[in-house]
This record gives sequence, C-alpha cells and structure tokens, in this order.
Amino acid sequence: MPPWRSRELETLFGGPLDASGLTEPAFQRLVDEKAVETDQLDFKRVNPGELPYPPNSPDPKTGWLKEQEFAKDVAALANHRGGLVLIGVGEDVATGVANKRTPVGPSTAAKEQQRLGFALRNYLAPPADFSFVPVPAQGGGWYLAVVVPPSPRSPHAVLGELGDDKHPLRYPVRHDRATIWLNEHEVAERYRRRLHAQEDQENRVRRAVEEGCAALARAEGVWLYVSVIPEFPVRGARLDTAAVARITAWHHGPSLPSPLGRHLSAFGRGIPAPGKITFSDSRTSSQDDESAIRLAYVELCLDGSAFAAKPINLISPHDRQVGDAALADDLVMLTDVTLRWCSDEAGSFGAATVVTGLVDASGEAGVIAAPLTLVGDRGTVPGARRVGGLPTATVTVDMSAVGTLKERLAVTHLVHGGLLHWFGLPESRQIRHDGCVDPERFGSGAQQVERWAEDYGVSCL
Repeated sequence: MPPWRSRELETLFGGPLDASGLTEPAFQRLVDEKAVETDQLDFKRVNPGELPYPPNSPDPKTGWLKEQEFAKDVAALANHRGGLVLIGVGEDVATGVANKRTPVGPSTAAKEQQRLGFALRNYLAPPADFSFVPVPAQGGGWYLAVVVPPSPRSPHAVLGELGDDKHPLRYPVRHDRATIWLNEHEVAERYRRRLHAQEDQENRVRRAVEEGCAALARAEGVWLYVSVIPEFPVRGARLDTAAVARITAWHHGPSLPSPLGRHLSAFGRGIPAPGKITFSDSRTSSQDDESAIRLAYVELCLDGSAFAAKPINLISPHDRQVGDAALADDLVMLTDVTLRWCSDEAGSFGAATVVTGLVDASGEAGVIAAPLTLVGDRGTVPGARRVGGLPTATVTVDMSAVGTLKERLAVTHLVHGGLLHWFGLPESRQIRHDGCVDPERFGSGAQQVERWAEDYGVSCL
C-alpha cells in the first residue's frame, strides 16, 4: 500500500511510491532518460564511503549540520506539493539532470533510517508526515527514497542554530530545483490555512455524506451507509474514459464477502457523476434503468473518498425490527470497501473521517419517522432502546493502520460501536476492538462465520 498517491510521480517511476515502484531499475531510468530535478524531485548524490547527511558535519554554505539540512529538504517538500528526496541518485549541479546512481554503503539502511528519523524529530516543527523506502542495490549497498506528502499542517519550520540556547525558526519551501524561505506574511498565511484545515475537512465530510444520502432518495426503505473521507484528498485527478475503466476494474475486482457470506450487490456499469463513479444494481433488461438503486449503492470519488450503502432487511416490517448480527455483517462489507478505496486511491498517510448512519430513503429528508428496534436471535437485545431520526456516528482513523483485514475489522468495531450508542449499547458484540470476531454472537450463522474467518485469516474468540 503506497504511503502517498501522486499520479505525476507514479507515471515517472512506472509504479506506486512504495517498494514495488521505487526500484533500482526505476532509478536507472531517471539517469538514462536524463530526468531533471523538479519542485517534487530532490536528487542527493552520496560520495563513496560516506553516509547521507553525515552526522556532526556542518554544511560549508550555511553552517547548519547536515541533519538540519535533511530536515530543511523534507520541510521544503511538505510546505509545497510534496515529493521525493532520492538518496543515491546524483545530478549535474548546473543543470539538475540525473547522471549517476551512487548507492550507500556499508551501513545498514535500517540504521540510517533511524538516525534520519531522529533528525526530523529534533529539527522539524511541527513533525511532517514522511515514509522511508529503502531500495537494495544489486551490486551491494542501498538507496533511500524519502516520500514526503504535501502537508495541511504547513508551515513546517526548521530549527536553526542551536548554540547559546537560541532556536530560531526558518520556514523552507521547494521552488523549482531550489529552496526558498517564506517571509513573514507568507508564514502568517500558512498558519491561517492550518487553522482552517479542520473546518475544510468538516465541510468535505458533510458534502460527501449529504451527496450520498441524496442519491439514496431514489431508493426505498431504510439504508445503512458508510462514508470515508481522507484528510489528504487526491488533487487534480481527471474524470475521463481511462479513469472510468480503471475505477470500474477496481470495483469489479476481488471483494470481501461478509462474515455471513453476502456480497455488496452493486456490480452494474460504473456511471460517471461529478468527481466520482457510481455503481448500483446490474441492469436486468433493456427496459430497466441501470442507475436505479435497489440492492446496494457505491460512490468511488476521484479525491479518494467513498460512500457505500445497502438497505437493511427488517425482520418484521410492522415492528421495525433490525437484527443486530445483520447490522454488524453489513458494516463489515461497507467499511471494508470504503477504507480499501480510500487507502488505494489517496494513500496510507494522514487520517480519514469515517461516518456511518441510518437513513430512510422514503422519509422526509431521510428522517426515520417510525423507530427501529434492535433484536437478536432471542428477541430484543437487552438494554437496547428504539431509534428514529437521523442516527449517525463519526470516528477518525489513522490511514497507516487500515492495510490489513484485521485492522479494517478493528475500525469496523469503532464504527459499529458509534452506531450502537444510538441504541443505548456500549460496543459491538460481534466484532472485537482488536479485529477478532465472535461467531456465537452471529446467532444461527455462527458456523458460516467460522468458515469465513478461516478462509480470510481472521481470529475468532
């Protein structure tokens, strides 16, 4: 799972910004094709026998330690559009053209990652998101790619001279091949943007949920939905024929069935909408509207956010009873598909907001007028109260911790618990906080859940 998605850089390297795309052959192509340093690429030659940014070594131009220079290089990218520091790729100083591969050795990559990580913690304020991608060299030694996403916590400052207890802050930003320094009014503007970042995220979350629920107004019945909105959205992605084909292929690829063996029935043609591709039921005849929403609905957005929903099967429509096991089962599917899209499309860095809720597609403004009752195999769940209105729950998750099914199930536990709070219950009975499942809590479907857990490597209680 790449730490950050940048279509521009992925095209240059021929793959994602992780170990599968950042390889020695990819670095050699930079040299062969005479790639030039840009505002997102910073080449760093390593002299034979030397370490990258050697410790206790002042820079002859600035007087800063080399480790401070590393913090400056990372901050300059974080304060701009993000990018890569490529340690072990040399360039012509005058032109910035890549002209040589210079792997590091003989120290281990792990040891140097630890040292450079300490340098960022010592000299960078506030901390910026980054990922190290070590690249083995075939002839011995290694290269190191430092992946730096653009940061909404900009401006990031570098601590300057540290003598005499002086800790001046300087704010670098990448400009073409060079680093420039933000002046006072630019720093003030960056702080203003940081203060408004939370408000911007809240607005994006509200719009994503409102647009998804508005689409469900074309359906009938009570629907359960999950929406995931990344803190770092993908910028500038185009909705064209290639994007439609790519997103459709992703959605029609392998998907996770629910513990009870159900699938999210939204396998129709991907239909473009502003900034997204939508999926609903497959068309069954030439007279049917292929955009009709009956069994499921999914929105996969170009910015990395997602919305997925399915109708709740009421045990007794007259009594408005909802099965607690079925609710957990549905949330596993919905949370898994939205988190996977968000991490695959926007990357594994930063946070994301996950919103779940219940909406009556036939009700006024989606409001559930006739309250719902939560029931188990033996009747009403003890302590549960009836729920109406617009129940919603919101949690914030670390996108670096959703790469495995176990981690996504742990998020499902949080999401499920937030929704159960509306019913007066503390947490999920079917899914544990550590991603384990309790088959017995799925009632008559316990054996099916055990088989599902074995097939997908999920731990059971």
